[in-house]
Amino acid sequence: MASADVRFTDWLTLSFMTVFTPLAIQGLQRGDMQIVIGGDSRIWEKFEKDKVAAVAETKERTRALRTAIQISKDV
Repeated sequence: MASADVRFTDWLTLSFMTVFTPLAIQGLQRGDMQIVIGGDSRIWEKFEKDKVAAVAETKERTRALRTAIQISKDV
């Protein structure tokens, strides 16, 4: 039976962390909303990538609409 006291090194190896950390930092520096490393990237590309783009488009449409409403109020 596994102990409830799981240590960090029990599930994340040093070799994994030396690959993961630089890739995660690069994603943060780019401003990525989601950072996906390794094999999960295929799943993210298939199911999640379009959702992120849709959210960005909706945000832009909302901003444009608010600007248009503000302009119409000012006229």
